[in-house]
Order: sequence, then C-alpha cells, then structure tokens
Amino acid sequence: MEYNESSEHYLKAILTLVSRKQNVHAVDIAHEMGYTKASVSRALKKLKEAGDVCIGKDGAVRLTPCGYAAARKVSGTYYDIVRILVSIGVPEAIAREDACRMEHALSEETHRSLTEYFSQELQRC
Repeated sequence: MEYNESSEHYLKAILTLVSRKQNVHAVDIAHEMGYTKASVSRALKKLKEAGDVCIGKDGAVRLTPCGYAAARKVSGTYYDIVRILVSIGVPEAIAREDACRMEHALSEETHRSLTEYFSQELQRC
C-alpha cells in the first residue's frame, strides 16, 4: 500500500508511543504530534479503514501487522537519514528536521543506495 506523508507521520508517532507505553490513545497521539484530538480522530478513522490500526473498546490504538510494517519502514528510513546527515557534519537537530521531510520523498532504491554507501564509508573510518 502507498501512504501519504500524513499517514506516515501518524504511523511513526503511534510506533514511537507504543515503544514508551502499553496503551496508546488518541489524546496521546495528539499530544505527541501537537495536533488537536479532532484531527487525530479523523486520521485514525482513515488509518482504521485502510487496515493499519485497530481501536479497542477502551479506545486504545494498536497497529495492525500491516500498519506496524509501514511504521517500521518509515521510522527506519528516518533514522537512517538522520545518521547519514550527522555523519557528514549536519548538527543533529537540523538532521532530524531535514530527515522528517526527506523520509517521505526518497524512493526505496535511493534509500537503499544511500544506506549502503554510507555504511561502507563509516566502516572505513
């Protein structure tokens, strides 16, 4: 499935929150992302319809296997880009901001090539 930038941000935020606490609710996502609860509720409805999240009777948001895989992919891309940018001298705060924008624009092929190239370069150091 192809995700838009907004969906990827939500999935990554949910994955981040799940790593910190067992039960994640819409209010937690809103706080994490700096969005209103209403905006989060609309996004969660779309993610649920797409089969990426399920919402329990207690309101807990859980990633489905497909949602988890997508969240892991975008999160991995983000951290790879941060690592690459920092390795070439970009301050970490700027690298995180840039990586947040870049993670959505890179093709899988470019991501893989960059990661392979910089992995080899870092091994030489």
